[in-house]
Amino acid sequence: MKNTVRNFLYVSLLMLLPLWTACDKDVHENESPGLAVGMEWLDGIEPTDITSPVNLWIYDADGHEVEAHEFSSPQELASGLFSLPEGDYTLVGVCGLTEPYRYDYENGTRTADMLRVSLADPSASPAHAVGGVAVASVTDTRINLRSVIRVAPLLAELAVRINGVPEGASLAVTVRNAATCLYPARRGDDNSYVVPSAEKTDALLPQAVADRGTLSTDARLMPTAQGEACTMLYLVMTFADGSRHEYTAEAPLMLAGKRYELALEYDRMQPYMYITATDINPWGEGWITSDDIFNPGI
Repeated sequence: MKNTVRNFLYVSLLMLLPLWTACDKDVHENESPGLAVGMEWLDGIEPTDITSPVNLWIYDADGHEVEAHEFSSPQELASGLFSLPEGDYTLVGVCGLTEPYRYDYENGTRTADMLRVSLADPSASPAHAVGGVAVASVTDTRINLRSVIRVAPLLAELAVRINGVPEGASLAVTVRNAATCLYPARRGDDNSYVVPSAEKTDALLPQAVADRGTLSTDARLMPTAQGEACTMLYLVMTFADGSRHEYTAEAPLMLAGKRYELALEYDRMQPYMYITATDINPWGEGWITSDDIFNPGI
């Protein structure tokens, strides 16, 4: 599967974005030596559409910002050279930070671990922004060096489908503990980049209306907040006669760049449900109710 994804990426970008992953040697042939930066998809990530602008931050070995740039396209980024003193650097690249995305430094501290990305509206469900981190070492300022940032979507995706519902029913789904922001250059417990904030907020999925007995809704949203034991879902189903049922579900954690699909049968739903992961793949998980469903009386 990884080879298939890579081949798709290279063929697509060869036609559309020829300078996305690397630099043409001729472009830099007559320039002063420096560091060239390109981008490619992280292994195992399914390619999505890429939007401008392209933001690049360069940090020194102590994590302090050295340079920050914005480019109109991946080609423009890849065609440039950055003159840096000898040393070790962290490169953070993100594409697509347009409305409703926000980015800034927490507490105004311009270090890699304080760079954060947020949404003006947690329920906005925008197109994906993609980003990644690379480490580069400049050991000789007299030669050209190349570094590649491998990128993946920053947001999570959640889809909810309920089968067998009465006609005229509608559904509202809220994630109770979505992160308020994420930190692209922080490392998590598994040593991977992109860490969500501990601060949490509600994120609402678009309201769904029954279509031939099925309710279906999905959204792109911040992953589950850091430190949470599970993803807390609150579902409200409203019926044609105005009555409603409320459900609370504990689901697995949502991670940045992954898609989660929750499939439920209406006649098996309970006021309180445990959700378990199935059909795990490189891009996400399928979710269903576990056998251990109970009603704690809330």
